[in-house]
Amino acid sequence: MAIHSCKRCRENGWVFIIHCTSIDINIVRMLWIGEIFFPWGDKSCHQICLYYLVDTNDNIDTSVIFEKNDVVDEKMSHVAFKWINIDDFDKIEIYPVQAKDLLKNISTQIEHFIYKQ
Repeated sequence: MAIHSCKRCRENGWVFIIHCTSIDINIVRMLWIGEIFFPWGDKSCHQICLYYLVDTNDNIDTSVIFEKNDVVDEKMSHVAFKWINIDDFDKIEIYPVQAKDLLKNISTQIEHFIYKQ
């Protein structure tokens, strides 16, 4: 499984996953450092994302969606989190688009990528 955690999140990514899902995860290692550039209203944003390979002994129900409301930049934000089976990635649209190829060929080294929206 690969997990995505963003610096912009108010809570540490691992705390968020454990709090919202009650799943006990173990970090195996960092996979990627992603730089994501996208518009946010009339502003240009640059987001640094850290991606990790994780493992768990828990059985994961991939049909469940975990949801949480949070305040980001003084505005209420709704976050939805869902475990997705890697075998199903070809059937769905995910961002950043590099994630599909990176997951099919996980390197032994930490990789860096840039995604511009």
